[in-house]
Amino acid sequence: MIWMTADKPGWRDPAAHAGADAHMRKLMHLLGMRIPYLRNRTERLERSAKVYAAAFRMPPDEAYALSLAARFHDVGLLGVPDAILLKPSPLTEEERKAFDYHADVGGRLIASIFPGFPDAAEGIWWHHERYDGKGPHGMKAEEIPLIAAIVGFLQAVEAMANGRPFRQAMSLPEIREEVRRNKGVQFAPHVVDVFEHQAKNLYTLLVSQTASPFSSRPAGGSSPSGSPAPSEATRSASEGSSAPARAPVSQPISDIDDLQPVITKKELVRLVTEGLKLRPLSGTAQLVLSTTANAQCTVEDVAQAVETDQALSLRLLKLANSTAYARGRPVDTVLEAVKRIGNTEVRNIVLAISMLDRFHGRIARYIDPWLFWEHAIASGWLARSLAHSSGQARDEEGSYFLWGVLHDVGRLLFLDSVPDQYAEVYEAAEKRRLPLEQVETRMLLMDHGSVLARAMEHWNFPQELITPVVNHHEPLHKMRRLGPKFVQPAAFIALADRLAHALMIGCSGNDALYPLEDLADLAGATRDALLDAVKQAYDQTRTLKMTLLARTHTDAWPDFCEQTRQRLSRPVRAVHAAMRPEWNPFALFFGRLRGKNVDIAPNLGVIYLYDTRDQPTVLSAYEKAERRAGVENLPVLIVHTKGKVNGDDAWIRARTSVILRTPVRVGALLAAVEDLLGRTTAVTAQPVPV
Repeated sequence: MIWMTADKPGWRDPAAHAGADAHMRKLMHLLGMRIPYLRNRTERLERSAKVYAAAFRMPPDEAYALSLAARFHDVGLLGVPDAILLKPSPLTEEERKAFDYHADVGGRLIASIFPGFPDAAEGIWWHHERYDGKGPHGMKAEEIPLIAAIVGFLQAVEAMANGRPFRQAMSLPEIREEVRRNKGVQFAPHVVDVFEHQAKNLYTLLVSQTASPFSSRPAGGSSPSGSPAPSEATRSASEGSSAPARAPVSQPISDIDDLQPVITKKELVRLVTEGLKLRPLSGTAQLVLSTTANAQCTVEDVAQAVETDQALSLRLLKLANSTAYARGRPVDTVLEAVKRIGNTEVRNIVLAISMLDRFHGRIARYIDPWLFWEHAIASGWLARSLAHSSGQARDEEGSYFLWGVLHDVGRLLFLDSVPDQYAEVYEAAEKRRLPLEQVETRMLLMDHGSVLARAMEHWNFPQELITPVVNHHEPLHKMRRLGPKFVQPAAFIALADRLAHALMIGCSGNDALYPLEDLADLAGATRDALLDAVKQAYDQTRTLKMTLLARTHTDAWPDFCEQTRQRLSRPVRAVHAAMRPEWNPFALFFGRLRGKNVDIAPNLGVIYLYDTRDQPTVLSAYEKAERRAGVENLPVLIVHTKGKVNGDDAWIRARTSVILRTPVRVGALLAAVEDLLGRTTAVTAQPVPV
């Protein structure tokens, strides 16, 4: 969901495109009548695409875009001559160029018929690109969109499994060997990793259910390799892994696939819209918003608008004199406060306070309101601090604080409008230990960012305040499409949110830990900016929450970090290793968790692999870290993001170890720690590729 303008009805709703989808299927049927080896290929690729959508945790709209690209990527072949399509020998260079042109034709066709799914058109345009850059257009590695990389891989494996006029069908072992040989050459490694994990299942889904004219495999029977018969194609996507059957600690990716919507999108939008009518901005907030919308407004105009609310005026004065804004002598009038803080930042502070007041009080039995707003304020301060260190103008810094306060308000709108359904979402996320926003998308067909966008438009927020914050959970390749004006703010907000999670400052109901370095690189955040922000985060959040929220005694505030610490049966002190230690979220987490237990000896190793290709280097760094700490052979928690950990590594097998994959819920992390500290034999969670 890249929210640039108001959502068009049905723009990203697959149901609205059912007619066009049906027509495209007819075109593919005609193509199959003309080219026998493409008959029923659409269905085979559709089933396989679902496995990949689940493996990469794609939201429904992105999963549908993948499905479109997988099913219709060859529709452009309708314009390729039979002499090329049915040629019983390999194509010449000129014939290959004519053949490759079908991707351009198909991409343009899908772009015109399904304009709400540009990812699908991209997936078709670039599906013949190679990871090594030797494809038709020279795109390479991460330049190739994920959907294109998946479609290119699936169509290649489907061709191997069923054969072509110039090539016999291959057995599963032969396909595996070919795929491994081309990993990182023709095929993207992270796409191959999913196949490696579910090879038998994907082979079953991709192989034709009728005897291929290019194979000796009988229809409905087993392949010469003994691979499952096509009649087993209804098996779940989680079966068929070649990984060893060891006790899992983290929940398999496919567990999200069985979650069903609990409400239609149309009904959800209706209920949210009705709820917004009962949650208007305060009169003062509306007045300040309209006043600052005039480019000619003065500080006197803004001060006059703020002074219509005495309680707001007092909070603004306290904030202007706090350590976050104090510059020189104390101020004692609203006008002086506005002069110190600036018109734009005053607007943002007033809007933030308005949100705090609109949704103050009990939120839900399973979300503590004080922890929710503490997380929001911490995210706001962290985003502002990181932006300041990157050289943002002072007026722009205030927007970052507002965005931090707002970023999870969509969750409150869900609780306000559909409390029973959201309770189901929360329960499912807790049970499966999945990030809350992923379960929202699956069960509500929208995440809290989408709902926040509708609310901010309803409240007449300017577009430049809407786009960055509502996209804070988008993957990096989608953030980049926001354009230069919005990509850095969106990345900073997302990074601040993740930092607040890692530091356990408050809790929004979702306690997942995510990688940091990808967003840091996108935002342009520096190591010094991070260290400065982390150093001040707790104290600055404490000051701001006492200023902005009506609670007088700090001792009365719940402490999420202490609550988490109490869930462990013993203190933990960890030895860490990572490729980029400064961006290690688990070092931040366990550092806070350790608290005052400075005298205990290290009793846990934590290895963080953002990219598993760095495994040998990081394992070596960890050994050195153990020696520096004066310990050896600690039980080890290994957390990875990209790729698949080599669990057969002799170093790992010699240790008591658990392997988890990001994002990791705190509950799963603590369960792994308890397991490690209570065992003496090595166990690893079944690695699931990302």
